Amino acid sequence: MSKNEARLPRLKVIIIGVENSGKTTLVRNLSPDAKSVEHSDGQGNSITVGLDIGVIPLAGCSLHFFGTPGHERFAFVRKIVSHGAHIGILMIDSVDVTQGGVGEREREYEQELISRNIPYIICANKRDIPNVLPLSEIESHFSASVYPISAVTGQGVDEMRDVLVDIIESGKGEWFSNSAKKLKMA
Repeated sequence: MSKNEARLPRLKVIIIGVENSGKTTLVRNLSPDAKSVEHSDGQGNSITVGLDIGVIPLAGCSLHFFGTPGHERFAFVRKIVSHGAHIGILMIDSVDVTQGGVGEREREYEQELISRNIPYIICANKRDIPNVLPLSEIESHFSASVYPISAVTGQGVDEMRDVLVDIIESGKGEWFSNSAKKLKMA
């Protein structure tokens, strides 16, 4: 991080979703130097057990992305990591919802973001894979708009970033005036 970036106000962005929905991949797509606290399951699969963290400058702020664990047994970690968040991103696995429809956990995660009273967006990940559930079907289960992305290929990620810029621009004044304790200089 450069000296100029270190002077930018920090905003905390949490990324939540079920396991394997693409949270870690999105953090690494946004911030290639991201770090993760993971565990290998013995079959070559990595499981986030703590968090993923990546930082980028955007819209005059330093965005700190925190990917949270998706496995239910690590829900306590998600709640700790999510504390003090300014913005939320809910990741939906477009392949997983094709097989079983939009699950209760995804809707519960949206309610968790709503209860935090923070702006959030919903990303339907893995849209580059054929025969996934139509976006309109996924949207019908949620209160907010759903943005199609592929965290692996980067498809839709720039558009998602533009939505984050809009959220930041609309909330900056309030964050700067009302949240001096949450918004600190890096």
